[in-house]
Amino acid sequence: MNQRQFSLIAAFLLGISLSFVGCGVSSPIAQVGDKDFVLEQDERSLWKESKEEEDKLDKSGFIYRDSIATTYVNTVLNNLIPPNVKASGVPFHAVILKNPLLNAFAYPNGSLYIHTGILTHIENEAQLATIIGHEINHVICRHTVKEIRSAKNTTDALAFFQVATIPFGFFGVFANILGTVGTMAAISGYSRDAEREADTKGFALVLAAGYDIQESPKVFQRLKEDLEEQHADEPFFFGSHPKLNERISNFNELVAHAPIQKSPLIRAHEYDSVMTPVVLMNTEMDLQMGRYESAQKSAERVLLLDSCCSQAHYLIGETYRQRGDTTEQQLAFQAYQKAVICDSANANAFKGIGLLAQKRKDIPTAQTAFRQYLKLQPHAADRSYIEKYLKKME
Repeated sequence: MNQRQFSLIAAFLLGISLSFVGCGVSSPIAQVGDKDFVLEQDERSLWKESKEEEDKLDKSGFIYRDSIATTYVNTVLNNLIPPNVKASGVPFHAVILKNPLLNAFAYPNGSLYIHTGILTHIENEAQLATIIGHEINHVICRHTVKEIRSAKNTTDALAFFQVATIPFGFFGVFANILGTVGTMAAISGYSRDAEREADTKGFALVLAAGYDIQESPKVFQRLKEDLEEQHADEPFFFGSHPKLNERISNFNELVAHAPIQKSPLIRAHEYDSVMTPVVLMNTEMDLQMGRYESAQKSAERVLLLDSCCSQAHYLIGETYRQRGDTTEQQLAFQAYQKAVICDSANANAFKGIGLLAQKRKDIPTAQTAFRQYLKLQPHAADRSYIEKYLKKME
Protein backbone atom coordinates (compact mmCIF):
# COMPACT_ATOMS: atom_id res chain seq x y z
CA MET A 1 0.00 0.00 0.00
CA ASN A 2 1.51 3.36 -1.02
CA GLN A 3 1.16 6.67 0.81
CA ARG A 4 -1.64 7.89 -1.44
CA GLN A 5 -3.71 4.74 -0.85
CA PHE A 6 -3.12 5.00 2.90
CA SER A 7 -4.20 8.66 2.85
CA LEU A 8 -7.40 7.72 1.03
CA ILE A 9 -8.16 5.10 3.69
CA ALA A 10 -7.50 7.67 6.40
CA ALA A 11 -9.88 10.14 4.75
CA PHE A 12 -12.54 7.45 4.32
CA LEU A 13 -12.33 6.39 7.95
CA LEU A 14 -12.35 9.97 9.20
CA GLY A 15 -15.53 10.61 7.22
CA ILE A 16 -17.11 7.44 8.53
CA SER A 17 -16.11 8.28 12.11
CA LEU A 18 -17.56 11.80 11.85
CA SER A 19 -20.79 10.50 10.34
CA PHE A 20 -21.14 8.08 13.27
CA VAL A 21 -20.66 10.91 15.75
CA GLY A 22 -23.21 12.99 13.88
CA CYS A 23 -25.76 10.20 14.02
CA GLY A 24 -25.31 9.91 17.78
CA VAL A 25 -25.58 6.13 17.68
CA SER A 26 -24.67 4.80 21.09
CA SER A 27 -27.76 2.73 21.94
CA PRO A 28 -27.60 -1.10 21.79
CA ILE A 29 -27.78 -2.42 18.24
CA ALA A 30 -30.30 -5.09 17.24
CA GLN A 31 -29.09 -8.26 15.59
CA VAL A 32 -30.05 -9.28 12.08
CA GLY A 33 -33.34 -11.17 12.40
CA ASP A 34 -34.59 -9.23 15.44
CA LYS A 35 -37.97 -7.54 14.97
CA ASP A 36 -36.41 -4.09 15.40
CA PHE A 37 -33.53 -4.73 12.98
CA VAL A 38 -33.08 -1.80 10.62
CA LEU A 39 -30.10 -0.44 8.72
CA GLU A 40 -29.10 3.03 9.83
CA GLN A 41 -27.44 5.60 7.62
CA ASP A 42 -23.85 4.77 8.57
CA GLU A 43 -24.41 1.06 8.04
CA ARG A 44 -25.99 1.67 4.65
CA SER A 45 -22.76 3.47 3.72
CA LEU A 46 -20.78 0.40 4.80
CA TRP A 47 -23.00 -1.84 2.66
CA LYS A 48 -22.46 0.45 -0.32
CA GLU A 49 -18.69 0.37 0.22
CA SER A 50 -18.85 -3.43 0.57
CA LYS A 51 -20.68 -3.77 -2.75
CA GLU A 52 -18.05 -1.66 -4.50
CA GLU A 53 -15.26 -3.82 -3.07
CA GLU A 54 -17.10 -7.00 -4.09
CA ASP A 55 -17.40 -5.70 -7.65
CA LYS A 56 -13.61 -5.25 -7.72
CA LEU A 57 -13.10 -8.76 -6.39
CA ASP A 58 -15.47 -10.14 -9.00
CA LYS A 59 -13.35 -8.62 -11.78
CA SER A 60 -10.00 -9.42 -10.17
CA GLY A 61 -9.49 -12.96 -11.47
CA PHE A 62 -9.38 -14.29 -7.89
CA ILE A 63 -12.88 -15.81 -7.96
CA TYR A 64 -12.98 -19.61 -8.21
CA ARG A 65 -15.85 -20.11 -10.65
CA ASP A 66 -16.67 -23.77 -10.22
CA SER A 67 -20.42 -24.25 -9.88
CA ILE A 68 -20.21 -27.59 -8.04
CA ALA A 69 -17.93 -26.37 -5.24
CA THR A 70 -19.70 -23.01 -4.98
CA THR A 71 -23.14 -24.63 -4.79
CA TYR A 72 -21.89 -27.05 -2.14
CA VAL A 73 -20.52 -24.26 0.07
CA ASN A 74 -23.72 -22.24 -0.33
CA THR A 75 -25.82 -25.27 0.61
CA VAL A 76 -23.91 -25.57 3.90
CA LEU A 77 -24.34 -21.83 4.42
CA ASN A 78 -28.09 -22.04 3.82
CA ASN A 79 -28.40 -24.97 6.25
CA LEU A 80 -26.90 -22.85 9.02
CA ILE A 81 -28.89 -19.62 8.66
CA PRO A 82 -31.77 -19.41 11.17
CA PRO A 83 -35.31 -18.81 9.78
CA ASN A 84 -35.66 -15.36 11.37
CA VAL A 85 -32.36 -14.28 9.77
CA LYS A 86 -33.48 -15.56 6.37
CA ALA A 87 -36.68 -13.54 6.79
CA SER A 88 -34.64 -10.37 7.39
CA GLY A 89 -33.81 -10.10 3.71
CA VAL A 90 -30.03 -9.94 4.16
CA PRO A 91 -28.73 -11.61 0.95
CA PHE A 92 -26.34 -14.20 2.39
CA HIS A 93 -24.19 -16.01 -0.16
CA ALA A 94 -20.71 -17.54 -0.32
CA VAL A 95 -17.93 -17.06 -2.86
CA ILE A 96 -14.69 -19.07 -3.16
CA LEU A 97 -11.46 -17.12 -3.63
CA LYS A 98 -8.39 -18.54 -5.36
CA ASN A 99 -5.86 -17.86 -2.64
CA PRO A 100 -3.74 -20.50 -0.82
CA LEU A 101 -3.43 -18.47 2.38
CA LEU A 102 -5.70 -19.58 5.23
CA ASN A 103 -8.74 -17.38 5.50
CA ALA A 104 -12.47 -16.78 5.34
CA PHE A 105 -14.23 -13.49 5.93
CA ALA A 106 -17.62 -11.81 5.62
CA TYR A 107 -18.76 -8.42 4.44
CA PRO A 108 -21.46 -6.78 6.59
CA ASN A 109 -24.03 -7.23 3.80
CA GLY A 110 -23.95 -11.04 4.05
CA SER A 111 -21.33 -11.88 1.41
CA LEU A 112 -18.94 -14.59 2.65
CA TYR A 113 -15.58 -15.23 0.99
CA ILE A 114 -13.74 -18.49 1.61
CA HIS A 115 -10.16 -19.05 0.43
CA THR A 116 -9.21 -22.23 -1.40
CA GLY A 117 -6.36 -22.44 1.13
CA ILE A 118 -8.66 -23.02 4.08
CA LEU A 119 -10.90 -25.36 2.06
CA THR A 120 -7.79 -27.41 1.26
CA HIS A 121 -6.65 -27.71 4.87
CA ILE A 122 -9.91 -28.70 6.55
CA GLU A 123 -11.24 -32.24 6.31
CA ASN A 124 -15.02 -32.44 6.20
CA GLU A 125 -18.35 -30.64 5.98
CA ALA A 126 -18.73 -30.32 9.74
CA GLN A 127 -15.47 -28.37 9.86
CA LEU A 128 -16.61 -26.20 6.95
CA ALA A 129 -19.83 -25.49 8.85
CA THR A 130 -17.77 -24.31 11.84
CA ILE A 131 -15.94 -21.73 9.71
CA ILE A 132 -19.11 -20.57 7.97
CA GLY A 133 -21.03 -20.39 11.26
CA HIS A 134 -18.34 -18.11 12.69
CA GLU A 135 -18.50 -15.78 9.68
CA ILE A 136 -22.31 -15.75 9.54
CA ASN A 137 -22.38 -14.36 13.05
CA HIS A 138 -20.07 -11.48 12.23
CA VAL A 139 -22.92 -10.45 9.92
CA ILE A 140 -25.82 -11.33 12.25
CA CYS A 141 -24.21 -9.49 15.17
CA ARG A 142 -23.31 -6.55 12.88
CA HIS A 143 -19.73 -6.54 14.13
CA THR A 144 -18.33 -4.31 11.37
CA VAL A 145 -20.48 -1.30 12.21
CA LYS A 146 -20.13 -1.95 15.94
CA GLU A 147 -16.35 -2.03 15.73
CA ILE A 148 -16.09 1.21 13.79
CA ARG A 149 -18.64 2.95 16.01
CA SER A 150 -16.59 1.99 19.05
CA ALA A 151 -13.41 3.56 17.63
CA LYS A 152 -12.65 6.59 19.80
CA ASN A 153 -10.70 8.45 17.14
CA THR A 154 -9.24 8.09 13.66
CA THR A 155 -5.99 6.62 15.02
CA ASP A 156 -7.92 3.75 16.61
CA ALA A 157 -9.84 3.20 13.42
CA LEU A 158 -6.71 3.22 11.28
CA ALA A 159 -5.14 0.57 13.50
CA PHE A 160 -7.56 -1.89 11.88
CA PHE A 161 -5.92 -1.29 8.52
CA GLN A 162 -2.23 -0.94 9.34
CA VAL A 163 -1.73 -4.62 8.59
CA ALA A 164 -2.56 -3.93 4.95
CA THR A 165 1.08 -2.90 4.52
CA ILE A 166 2.24 -6.47 5.25
CA PRO A 167 3.91 -7.95 2.13
CA PHE A 168 1.74 -10.56 0.43
CA GLY A 169 4.39 -11.81 -1.99
CA PHE A 170 2.85 -13.54 -5.02
CA PHE A 171 -0.61 -12.31 -4.03
CA GLY A 172 0.40 -8.73 -3.22
CA VAL A 173 -2.37 -7.26 -5.38
CA PHE A 174 -4.99 -9.04 -3.25
CA ALA A 175 -4.50 -6.68 -0.29
CA ASN A 176 -5.25 -3.64 -2.44
CA ILE A 177 -8.33 -5.21 -4.03
CA LEU A 178 -9.90 -5.90 -0.64
CA GLY A 179 -10.30 -2.24 0.28
CA THR A 180 -11.04 -0.87 3.73
CA VAL A 181 -14.05 -2.96 4.78
CA GLY A 182 -12.60 -6.19 3.40
CA THR A 183 -9.25 -5.55 5.05
CA MET A 184 -10.91 -5.18 8.43
CA ALA A 185 -12.91 -8.39 7.97
CA ALA A 186 -10.18 -10.48 6.33
CA ILE A 187 -6.96 -9.43 7.97
CA SER A 188 -7.29 -7.63 11.27
CA GLY A 189 -10.40 -9.40 12.51
CA TYR A 190 -12.54 -7.95 15.29
CA SER A 191 -12.21 -7.39 19.02
CA ARG A 192 -11.75 -10.39 21.29
CA ASP A 193 -15.32 -10.01 22.57
CA ALA A 194 -16.69 -9.93 19.03
CA GLU A 195 -14.67 -12.98 17.99
CA ARG A 196 -15.80 -14.90 21.04
CA GLU A 197 -19.41 -13.96 20.28
CA ALA A 198 -18.97 -15.20 16.69
CA ASP A 199 -17.47 -18.44 18.03
CA THR A 200 -20.25 -19.02 20.53
CA LYS A 201 -23.21 -18.20 18.30
CA GLY A 202 -21.64 -19.90 15.30
CA PHE A 203 -21.16 -23.02 17.39
CA ALA A 204 -24.87 -22.91 18.27
CA LEU A 205 -25.74 -22.84 14.57
CA VAL A 206 -23.48 -25.84 13.89
CA LEU A 207 -25.12 -27.74 16.74
CA ALA A 208 -28.64 -26.82 15.58
CA ALA A 209 -27.87 -28.00 12.04
CA GLY A 210 -26.85 -31.42 13.36
CA TYR A 211 -23.14 -31.26 12.56
CA ASP A 212 -20.64 -33.03 14.80
CA ILE A 213 -19.43 -30.36 17.24
CA GLN A 214 -16.37 -32.48 18.08
CA GLU A 215 -15.03 -31.38 14.70
CA SER A 216 -15.15 -27.67 15.59
CA PRO A 217 -11.93 -27.43 17.65
CA LYS A 218 -10.20 -29.73 15.14
CA VAL A 219 -10.54 -27.03 12.45
CA PHE A 220 -8.26 -24.65 14.26
CA GLN A 221 -5.94 -27.34 15.58
CA ARG A 222 -5.44 -28.56 12.00
CA LEU A 223 -4.70 -25.04 10.77
CA LYS A 224 -2.25 -24.48 13.61
CA GLU A 225 -0.40 -27.72 12.86
CA ASP A 226 -0.12 -26.85 9.17
CA LEU A 227 1.29 -23.42 9.94
CA GLU A 228 3.80 -24.86 12.39
CA GLU A 229 4.97 -27.40 9.82
CA GLN A 230 5.82 -24.65 7.36
CA HIS A 231 7.06 -22.26 10.08
CA ALA A 232 4.54 -19.63 8.99
CA ASP A 233 2.36 -17.03 10.62
CA GLU A 234 0.13 -15.57 7.93
CA PRO A 235 -1.29 -12.04 7.90
CA PHE A 236 -4.87 -13.29 7.73
CA PHE A 237 -7.11 -13.91 10.75
CA PHE A 238 -7.25 -17.70 10.38
CA GLY A 239 -3.48 -17.87 9.83
CA SER A 240 -2.48 -16.15 13.07
CA HIS A 241 -1.08 -18.39 15.80
CA PRO A 242 -2.36 -16.30 18.75
CA LYS A 243 -5.85 -16.11 17.28
CA LEU A 244 -5.88 -19.82 16.44
CA ASN A 245 -4.95 -20.61 20.05
CA GLU A 246 -7.90 -18.53 21.24
CA ARG A 247 -10.23 -20.31 18.80
CA ILE A 248 -9.09 -23.74 20.02
CA SER A 249 -9.60 -22.72 23.64
CA ASN A 250 -13.03 -21.20 22.91
CA PHE A 251 -14.32 -24.23 21.05
CA ASN A 252 -12.97 -26.78 23.52
CA GLU A 253 -14.87 -24.94 26.23
CA LEU A 254 -18.05 -24.87 24.14
CA VAL A 255 -17.82 -28.59 23.35
CA ALA A 256 -17.28 -29.42 27.02
CA HIS A 257 -20.61 -27.81 27.98
CA ALA A 258 -22.65 -28.93 24.96
CA PRO A 259 -25.36 -31.62 25.02
CA ILE A 260 -24.58 -35.13 23.77
CA GLN A 261 -25.43 -35.55 20.09
CA LYS A 262 -27.08 -38.53 18.43
CA SER A 263 -25.72 -39.46 14.99
CA PRO A 264 -24.10 -36.08 14.24
CA LEU A 265 -23.09 -35.23 10.68
CA ILE A 266 -19.46 -35.17 9.55
CA ARG A 267 -19.70 -35.86 5.80
CA ALA A 268 -16.03 -36.34 5.01
CA HIS A 269 -16.59 -38.37 1.82
CA GLU A 270 -18.98 -35.81 0.35
CA TYR A 271 -16.55 -33.02 1.17
CA ASP A 272 -13.58 -34.77 -0.41
CA SER A 273 -15.43 -35.64 -3.61
CA VAL A 274 -16.40 -32.00 -4.15
CA MET A 275 -13.17 -30.37 -3.00
CA THR A 276 -10.56 -32.54 -4.78
CA PRO A 277 -10.37 -30.14 -7.79
CA VAL A 278 -10.08 -27.23 -5.33
CA VAL A 279 -7.23 -28.97 -3.51
CA LEU A 280 -5.34 -29.66 -6.75
CA MET A 281 -5.66 -26.07 -7.95
CA ASN A 282 -4.62 -24.75 -4.54
CA THR A 283 -1.60 -27.06 -4.61
CA GLU A 284 -0.48 -25.39 -7.85
CA MET A 285 -0.71 -21.98 -6.16
CA ASP A 286 1.26 -23.25 -3.16
CA LEU A 287 3.99 -24.27 -5.61
CA GLN A 288 3.96 -20.81 -7.19
CA MET A 289 4.55 -19.33 -3.73
CA GLY A 290 7.33 -21.81 -2.92
CA ARG A 291 5.25 -23.48 -0.18
CA TYR A 292 6.58 -26.94 -1.01
CA GLU A 293 5.66 -28.76 2.20
CA SER A 294 2.08 -27.56 2.00
CA ALA A 295 1.87 -28.46 -1.70
CA GLN A 296 3.24 -31.97 -1.21
CA LYS A 297 0.97 -32.66 1.75
CA SER A 298 -2.10 -31.56 -0.21
CA ALA A 299 -1.20 -33.68 -3.24
CA GLU A 300 -0.58 -36.71 -1.03
CA ARG A 301 -4.00 -36.19 0.55
CA VAL A 302 -5.58 -36.47 -2.91
CA LEU A 303 -3.65 -39.68 -3.58
CA LEU A 304 -5.11 -41.22 -0.43
CA LEU A 305 -8.51 -40.83 -2.11
CA ASP A 306 -7.37 -41.72 -5.63
CA SER A 307 -4.02 -43.48 -5.91
CA CYS A 308 -3.96 -42.95 -9.68
CA CYS A 309 -4.70 -39.24 -9.81
CA SER A 310 -2.29 -38.15 -12.54
CA GLN A 311 -2.33 -34.48 -11.59
CA ALA A 312 -1.50 -35.25 -7.95
CA HIS A 313 1.51 -37.37 -8.99
CA TYR A 314 2.64 -34.59 -11.33
CA LEU A 315 2.39 -31.95 -8.57
CA ILE A 316 4.42 -34.11 -6.18
CA GLY A 317 7.01 -34.40 -8.93
CA GLU A 318 7.04 -30.62 -9.21
CA THR A 319 7.61 -30.18 -5.46
CA TYR A 320 10.67 -32.44 -5.64
CA ARG A 321 12.02 -30.83 -8.81
CA GLN A 322 11.46 -27.22 -7.78
CA ARG A 323 13.14 -27.66 -4.41
CA GLY A 324 16.36 -28.06 -6.38
CA ASP A 325 17.72 -30.78 -4.10
CA THR A 326 19.71 -33.20 -6.28
CA THR A 327 18.88 -36.08 -3.93
CA GLU A 328 15.16 -35.62 -4.73
CA GLN A 329 15.44 -35.49 -8.52
CA GLN A 330 14.97 -39.26 -8.84
CA LEU A 331 11.83 -39.01 -6.69
CA ALA A 332 10.57 -36.29 -9.02
CA PHE A 333 11.28 -38.48 -12.06
CA GLN A 334 9.36 -41.38 -10.51
CA ALA A 335 6.40 -39.14 -9.70
CA TYR A 336 6.25 -37.86 -13.30
CA GLN A 337 6.38 -41.43 -14.57
CA LYS A 338 3.45 -42.40 -12.34
CA ALA A 339 1.57 -39.37 -13.67
CA VAL A 340 1.91 -40.48 -17.32
CA ILE A 341 1.08 -44.08 -16.43
CA CYS A 342 -2.18 -42.86 -14.85
CA ASP A 343 -2.88 -40.47 -17.73
CA SER A 344 -0.87 -40.66 -20.95
CA ALA A 345 -2.28 -37.26 -21.96
CA ASN A 346 -0.69 -35.41 -19.04
CA ALA A 347 1.50 -33.10 -21.12
CA ASN A 348 3.13 -31.32 -18.18
CA ALA A 349 4.35 -34.62 -16.73
CA PHE A 350 6.17 -35.33 -20.01
CA LYS A 351 7.69 -31.88 -19.85
CA GLY A 352 8.89 -32.59 -16.31
CA ILE A 353 10.49 -35.83 -17.45
CA GLY A 354 12.18 -33.96 -20.30
CA LEU A 355 13.60 -31.27 -18.00
CA LEU A 356 15.04 -33.82 -15.58
CA ALA A 357 16.43 -36.05 -18.35
CA GLN A 358 18.04 -33.04 -20.02
CA LYS A 359 19.65 -32.02 -16.73
CA ARG A 360 21.26 -35.43 -16.27
CA LYS A 361 22.34 -35.62 -19.95
CA ASP A 362 19.92 -38.43 -20.83
CA ILE A 363 19.37 -37.05 -24.34
CA PRO A 364 17.16 -39.85 -25.83
CA THR A 365 14.72 -39.71 -22.88
CA ALA A 366 14.64 -35.90 -22.95
CA GLN A 367 13.96 -35.81 -26.70
CA THR A 368 11.16 -38.36 -26.48
CA ALA A 369 9.51 -36.60 -23.54
CA PHE A 370 9.75 -33.10 -25.04
CA ARG A 371 8.34 -34.27 -28.38
CA GLN A 372 5.41 -35.91 -26.63
CA TYR A 373 4.83 -32.72 -24.65
CA LEU A 374 4.65 -30.64 -27.85
CA LYS A 375 2.41 -33.25 -29.49
CA LEU A 376 -0.05 -33.01 -26.61
CA GLN A 377 0.31 -29.22 -26.30
CA PRO A 378 0.91 -27.92 -29.84
CA HIS A 379 0.10 -24.35 -28.78
CA ALA A 380 2.10 -24.36 -25.53
CA ALA A 381 3.30 -20.90 -24.46
CA ASP A 382 6.86 -22.25 -24.05
CA ARG A 383 6.89 -24.12 -27.38
CA SER A 384 9.75 -22.02 -28.79
CA TYR A 385 11.93 -22.77 -25.76
CA ILE A 386 11.26 -26.50 -25.93
CA GLU A 387 12.06 -26.49 -29.66
CA LYS A 388 15.37 -24.78 -28.88
CA TYR A 389 16.16 -27.51 -26.36
CA LEU A 390 15.44 -30.16 -28.98
CA LYS A 391 17.56 -28.41 -31.60
CA LYS A 392 20.53 -28.19 -29.23
CA MET A 393 20.24 -31.86 -28.35
CA GLU A 394 20.19 -32.82 -32.03
